Order: sequence, then C-alpha cells, then structure tokens
Amino acid sequence: MSRERRITELLLGYWNIIKGNRLFPKYDDVNSHDISDIWDNCFIVHITNSSEKNKYNYLYLGTNLEQAYNGDSLTIDDAPPLASPMVDRLVNKYEEVLRSRAPIIEEDAFVNARGKTVRYRQILLPLGPNDSEVSHILGGMRYKLYE
Repeated sequence: MSRERRITELLLGYWNIIKGNRLFPKYDDVNSHDISDIWDNCFIVHITNSSEKNKYNYLYLGTNLEQAYNGDSLTIDDAPPLASPMVDRLVNKYEEVLRSRAPIIEEDAFVNARGKTVRYRQILLPLGPNDSEVSHILGGMRYKLYE
C-alpha cells in the first residue's frame, strides 16, 4: 500500500476486500501483515456488553498513536484503560458505529494532556462475527501535533 494516500482510503479499501459479500468482516479476518505500512497508525477496540451498557477497551494501539495521546489514560466504567483525552466523544463515535454497522470517517482536533493540539483524520470500521453484531472496531488515525 502507498503511504501517499490517506489512511482513511487505505484502511477502507482493505476492509472492503476482507469483508467480501458480508456487511462487515470478522475480527479474525484482520491481518496486520496485510496492512503493515499503516499498522502503527491503527487500533482495535473490543466491545463487551455488560448490564446493557457497552464497554470498550483497546486490544491494540499502534505505536504512532501513543504519541498523539502522550500517555493519557482514562477508563470507561470498569474496562481496562482507553487512552484518550476525549473519552466521552470516542464513546459516542463507537456507539454510532454500533448503531449504523457502517464505517465512520472524521476530521477533528483535540488538546491532549500535555497541552498540544492534535489535528487528526480517522476512520472507524465495524468488525463482527455476523452481519448483525459488532464485536470490535478497527480504526486508523493520522495526526499532526501543534503547540
């Protein structure tokens, strides 16, 4: 894959290939070797439902993304830490993926715990065991830091 194209296009193209004729691919269909040139800018979120409330935690957070958050760590309920200074906003986006069962692409900005502005473009892609259940979200993000 070429690094000159946007991560949103690259990851969406890969997701479309691995989903085939299904609404979305399974978690096990994702192979990091297939997208090794962008893998450090990707993440995978696992979704569990406990008492009718969804919980999210990272199974994978690419090394390039750790710098954007500068080690910020917030939790959602009792789930393992979800690194984000904007956890409520992320939860809303994850809930949108669950409802729509479709990709979401967004461009925005936030200020991390170190006071740096992070401008980013990201994509969130549903993964699940069947076309009616989303169990994971595959995401990709590229960003720039500003003082």
